[in-house]
Amino acid sequence: MTDIPEEDTELYSPTDAAALVGCSVQTLRDYEDQGLIKVIRDSRGNRLFTRRVIEQAKKTYEARLAKYGRTGRRKFLVTSTSTTE
Repeated sequence: MTDIPEEDTELYSPTDAAALVGCSVQTLRDYEDQGLIKVIRDSRGNRLFTRRVIEQAKKTYEARLAKYGRTGRRKFLVTSTSTTE
């Protein structure tokens, strides 16, 4: 388990963190997998989010929304998997 900075003692579940960011829990998982945020894991391996990480995720999410829009990921997936006949 990662040490929690003293100023970041309040921890949030993935569901609560996603609600504060305005995105899905899967988006937060993706951000962690991509190394964009670093979450804390409890003794059972569950993700926990500090306020600082939530703010970082929110900035990332808003920047990506501005660049790609809400359907950007779906459009990318459809475009990259479609075939030409």
